[in-house]
Amino acid sequence: MRISEAKKIKKQGYKKGIPDMLFYEARQGYFGLAIEVKKKGGRPSPFQIQWRNDLLNRGYQSVICKGLEECIEAFNSYFKLQLQPKPCQG
Repeated sequence: MRISEAKKIKKQGYKKGIPDMLFYEARQGYFGLAIEVKKKGGRPSPFQIQWRNDLLNRGYQSVICKGLEECIEAFNSYFKLQLQPKPCQG
């Protein structure tokens, strides 16, 4: 990434380490799914690990996947879980 691109992203409020994909659909006790994608052999940064841990502590399923196959497996596994029932309005 070029420095000019990094500055533009930072102005837009981007935070270091935020997962690549976020799905805000509650499933079986989770509020949503967060996926950080790494190429095979890649390693997550400390910021990415912190985001994963924070999301897990807040009730999200959060994973760091290496390669496309792991991403597909995490996605399919999450969306096979039972939908979270909507709270009653009354």
